[in-house]
Amino acid sequence: MESRPGMGGSYRSSSSSRSSFRSSSSHSSSYRSSYSSSTRSSSSSSSYASGNSYISSPEPTAYFRSENHKIYIHFKADGGATVRETMTVLSNTAKVGIVRKKFPVLSNWKVTKSSVTPETYQPSALDWQLDVSWPEKTNKTATPLELNYELEKGADFIGNLSVVYWEINQNSVPTAGSELEISWDPEIRWKSFQLTEKYYDTSVSDYQTGPIALIKTENKVSVDFSSVRPEYTALVFTAFPEISTNLSLANKNPSPGEEKDFYTVKQTTYIQKNGINRHEGTIKVFQKSFSEWETPHLEFDTMAYYLSSTKRGSIVSWFFPKYQMIFGIEGDLKTSFWHLFSGQLLSDQSETDDQNRNLKISNVTFLKLGENAKSPDGKKEIIRFSPFHLGSYSTAKLASFSLEIVLPEETEGKADIKLFLAHLNSYYTPIGVVELPLEIEKNKNHFIINWKGSFPEGYLPLIQIETESDTFHTNPFLVYFSALRFFFIAPGSGSNIEYLAFSTLLLIAPFLIVYFFKNTAKKKFQVLQARTITVSRIKINDPDFNEADFFAKSKFIVERIVESWSGGNMEPARHFISAGVFQRFQIQLKLLKEVDKNQNLMKDFRIDRQSIVGFDSFSDYQTVHVMLDCSAKDITVPISMGSSDIEREFKNTNKGFYREVYSFSRKTSAITQIGKDLIHNQCPSCGSDTITSHITTKCQYCGNIFNSGEYDWVLSEITQEVEWNPDRFVNNESFSGKYPDCPTSVQLLEDRASALLWKWIYAKSLGNESILKRETASPIILKKSKQKEVFYIPVIGSAEMQNLNKQGDSFQADCHFRWSAARSYNALPEHKRNIVKLILNRTRDTKLGFGESACKNCGAPYPELDATHCSYCNEPIPETVNDWLLDDIA
Repeated sequence: MESRPGMGGSYRSSSSSRSSFRSSSSHSSSYRSSYSSSTRSSSSSSSYASGNSYISSPEPTAYFRSENHKIYIHFKADGGATVRETMTVLSNTAKVGIVRKKFPVLSNWKVTKSSVTPETYQPSALDWQLDVSWPEKTNKTATPLELNYELEKGADFIGNLSVVYWEINQNSVPTAGSELEISWDPEIRWKSFQLTEKYYDTSVSDYQTGPIALIKTENKVSVDFSSVRPEYTALVFTAFPEISTNLSLANKNPSPGEEKDFYTVKQTTYIQKNGINRHEGTIKVFQKSFSEWETPHLEFDTMAYYLSSTKRGSIVSWFFPKYQMIFGIEGDLKTSFWHLFSGQLLSDQSETDDQNRNLKISNVTFLKLGENAKSPDGKKEIIRFSPFHLGSYSTAKLASFSLEIVLPEETEGKADIKLFLAHLNSYYTPIGVVELPLEIEKNKNHFIINWKGSFPEGYLPLIQIETESDTFHTNPFLVYFSALRFFFIAPGSGSNIEYLAFSTLLLIAPFLIVYFFKNTAKKKFQVLQARTITVSRIKINDPDFNEADFFAKSKFIVERIVESWSGGNMEPARHFISAGVFQRFQIQLKLLKEVDKNQNLMKDFRIDRQSIVGFDSFSDYQTVHVMLDCSAKDITVPISMGSSDIEREFKNTNKGFYREVYSFSRKTSAITQIGKDLIHNQCPSCGSDTITSHITTKCQYCGNIFNSGEYDWVLSEITQEVEWNPDRFVNNESFSGKYPDCPTSVQLLEDRASALLWKWIYAKSLGNESILKRETASPIILKKSKQKEVFYIPVIGSAEMQNLNKQGDSFQADCHFRWSAARSYNALPEHKRNIVKLILNRTRDTKLGFGESACKNCGAPYPELDATHCSYCNEPIPETVNDWLLDDIA
């Protein structure tokens, strides 16, 4: 990219983007009971007040506070249960009544009888709650009451297991004076009986359960509330009564034959030491109506968090996938772009069972990673997975499953396997887990679980295996390539993208580091080599060349350029820069001032480092390319801004750092003459004293054009580091070899073409053809330049010669430009590509070099607008300059 001293405010890149890290979501598992989303259906009175505002009458609330809350629950042998509650509702916590949410978690209750004391309060029962209503002003003071109700069903069935799974929410503050007593008829026997407290643990952002002390007597238990933490949210009662012929605690589930649609599973799971478990088996699906057959989907549960031992959200967790992964899919299972959630069971196989029902048979195999986790102390391996199950939207319900689990031989006698009832929330994370008391067959390292019956809506079986952790070793490379396999199978799932990105970066980091150091070392060697070659090649014809003196001169020139730029006028630097560089700087300043009404200023400029990075020599000219590391404060402000405001802007601006390549050129015949240069106010040709502050670029004694490069170094190009390509000059040298009749160097041609393009941009922006009148012989160019087209903050990216033709005594050259400009001040720049066609009808003065045509008498530059005589010496000005002219822009 063509550069200039002030690249800050006035430089406009083609596109700018700012990236910011947004955390997509922060998942934290939270308990959601099966009834938490239930809403009360009631016909509350309402009215519209004036102003169209809607006013709703108050309703009983579940969020009341009470004291001395005592609950007595009794389970009866006929399957029902009775509940008696006494409490004092604290004042102003229940305006018109209270709500007691249902205790059973797995299903709704059915209240057969209810009464309340005082009798003036009105009870009303729904399937999910019991309401007690009273007049509006009743709870202005503490409100004592007693509530009695009977439940038709005290327990539920899970398969062939009868279970009591209740949650009794806390409403009492403080817990002192609270009581919970659970009793039962003598005929009832319990397989297991457990009362725990439920509370929210902020350290893990999740609900937890913990043991509490119980006071046990015959056929009755009471809670010792001194062992219950004050912040508990509920007491959880989980018990499994034995079922006998004279006991009916619940209505049994319908048999598989009574289901409309059902499926059975026979599965074998191989737990492998590398953490990748293999699941294979057969799923048989029955549907009564074949005309309405829908392809069943096997749920993968891959939205469950990867069960790593690291805490979610920590940096260490980035070393682990976020979600479980499925791959190695075989059999009748078909995945899709969104394979993360489920797979289709596509099979043409079927069989008829003993009841003459047609069952579709699907054989399924897949590998799964992420089911293993380590215990907090690292001593135990915990493995969790669900048997094959269809999607929750499927009409077919699980009728039975037979699961064989094969563990590594090393775990024989060390494994403990449990079956849980798991409720899945919206992220498919297992919550509300209840252990099911089921006998599991065991043979060495083989375990078999047989289950008959369905599960409650929204619940699934969950297998948990706990064994010694030293048997299992997860290879991070295996995890990485498994995640890759999963991603390429189903890229639409978007799973584990963060992990894959982080792991890929981690994996290639050593190679990047090695590449970086090798590349840095290579660059240092190339710089050292370029420096050595440059100095040695220059000294062949110029033995007095000294690198330190050259750097002192380049530093002087660059500082003069920056000073001139900040002053808004490039004339003080004109003697040290080529005509093309001068024109681009000068026109940029004018456009910035006249079009944008701004000025670009620099302060505290400093060159931190200089190094020679390249050298080329062809067509009688040699060029040294110097890399400069610079720093400065750079601001762009309105031209109307006062000096005090400008100083304030500088004070609030941080110093910027940039790196650019400055190319200095001179004739190959030029030699170093210490002290004989413009820096010391002497003509590099004749050595006479020269008043360089005068606008003329011509020595008044010998006629040398100061910025021609004939006798001393002149800045011919500035290139940003990102655009720097040293191989380009090899192409230029080849170009020169291809066109031996070229009357000048390629770099001189590109410099002249750049100057003409900048003049054309300036002429178009002002709609003034006079700027180009002496620079072109084409009336079409002049006519088009009258058509005003403003270019806001133009930037020329590159210039490259492409073609050269000789026709008689004339030469035609084509130069390809990449540049950009905006159509309005606040618009984005548009990329442009143009071919600038040049023509040379006469012999160009060889002494002109990198300079441009000026007054032959005094050396002053020609006026930019239409004039017939030099404004300094009154010498007539030719209609067109004796130089390459602009012929066309295509």
